[in-house]
Amino acid sequence: MAPQHSTGGLTVRESDADLRRAGLTRDPEPWEDGLRETPRPGTFEWWYFDAECDDGSRAVVVFETKALDAAAGPLAPRLSLTVRTPDGHVHAGRTRHDPASFRAARDHCDVTLGPYRAHGDLARYRIRAGTPSAAADLTLTSTAPPSRVGTGTVTQADDPGRYLGWLVAVPRDEVEGRLAVPGRTWRVRGTGYHDKNWGTLDFGAVLREWHWARLHAGPFTLACAELRARPGHGGGRTPLLVLTRDTERLAATAAGVTFPPPRPDHAVIRWRDRAVALLGTPTTLGPPREPGPRPYHRFTAPATLTLTTPHGPTTTTDGTALAEHATFPTPPKRRPEEPAAPTPSGRTGAPPGEASTAAARSARAWPAAPAPAGRPGASPEEASTTNARTAAARPTRAWPAAPTPSGRTGAPPGEASTAAARLARAWSVSDSAAFGALFAPDAAYTDVAAGRTHRGRAAITTWHRDTRVAIPDLRAEVEDGFATDDGRACATLLWTGTPAAGAPGPPFRVRVATVLTLAADGSITRCADYYDLLGLTGQGYAIVPRRSPEPRG
Repeated sequence: MAPQHSTGGLTVRESDADLRRAGLTRDPEPWEDGLRETPRPGTFEWWYFDAECDDGSRAVVVFETKALDAAAGPLAPRLSLTVRTPDGHVHAGRTRHDPASFRAARDHCDVTLGPYRAHGDLARYRIRAGTPSAAADLTLTSTAPPSRVGTGTVTQADDPGRYLGWLVAVPRDEVEGRLAVPGRTWRVRGTGYHDKNWGTLDFGAVLREWHWARLHAGPFTLACAELRARPGHGGGRTPLLVLTRDTERLAATAAGVTFPPPRPDHAVIRWRDRAVALLGTPTTLGPPREPGPRPYHRFTAPATLTLTTPHGPTTTTDGTALAEHATFPTPPKRRPEEPAAPTPSGRTGAPPGEASTAAARSARAWPAAPAPAGRPGASPEEASTTNARTAAARPTRAWPAAPTPSGRTGAPPGEASTAAARLARAWSVSDSAAFGALFAPDAAYTDVAAGRTHRGRAAITTWHRDTRVAIPDLRAEVEDGFATDDGRACATLLWTGTPAAGAPGPPFRVRVATVLTLAADGSITRCADYYDLLGLTGQGYAIVPRRSPEPRG
């Protein structure tokens, strides 16, 4: 497999080495659907769900930390909900919520905005959402494997600190529950989809448009996207594709995917000589509006998927698609003395008046679909924005803003923000080689409490193995933390375990402050753990392995 794909100034990393360095396997885990970026200025994150019901109704739900065009600001959570009734009427709205009502878990999907919540574990989800226009209470049961393309991120080649993450957490699911619009509530069943997006990419500066689509056809599900960069960032196209059949993942790749220019009544998506998806005439999934330019368009369309296997027959299956297309306005030219904006400025879901200069197509032009982050705040058609009356929220932790030095020499913030979680997971399993792969060859890991420094990947790998022998059931989980844009991270970890050499008794519990520094490729170069070793020793716990690594000094 090629180590990476670089097109148009954007890079997708797919190699096994890239996955090991990121602390990932080919199969996504529940934590990947949790909060990935502390919602500080310069970041964005959304959880997107849709349902295609047997009675013809449709629903799209998005929980977001902030609007994409407000990514430069602090946490400003919103919930958008679009419901199309069986008779074709669309009820769409978006509600802002008090930041104090926002809660999100890091170890799995569990997002709360006031009285509304989305939570699940890649297998089953419960979604409760509401705006003045509609309400939804849905249960999703996954029927296809969670997927991502490589490490799940697309990075800006000339500034790796800018990236977009896309996780297809549930390519396909069975949906049941209730939908409601003013004057009507009804039960629904059908199929659905869930993905999430996060990152720091400056959409308005880097991209001129994107396309995204997901389609269900027979046992097959296809989710795909294409990011189209501005000339100043290479002007190329970066595609992403996930293809599943029932519970089997057939492809998750950025190679060999093409999105030819769409026509008014159809669009074609190809993957090598293996798959061809044809999307027919679109139907807007939004309230009626006057014909004219659309900087953002969400819609449904009939679809046909043709698959050819190397040694088998060609199959053609009919289905339906839900898709999006977004066009970004050209950023205004700055005077020489005017500093560049340090955070994303892309506009998705902006009011039509703010984006009137952005459009490239008429309302009837077939707007293929945008890259995954497109679901942020729903379309301009959904611009019914209302201040929410949020329920009294229980206290929540404040998400600290991280400094953003202008000269980045460290890892992308996306990798820095997940470094502690990767380290905690690696401590919690016995694969010492995978643990060592997180570190640079000349890394140093200091156990401050024990006064020991382990120098080099080999020594760190050995230390992990010895520690796992000494504490076979060792577990670590991240309780809180933050990352900076220059590749540093700090986190509080909760460690638990039962020393093999100790007397029978309950496992110890100790909180550890971990400080990490990452290289530009995401590997850990320095790590230090601070904890109360004397307190543990006084309680009779021997948690330091007998073998003595190189003393610190």
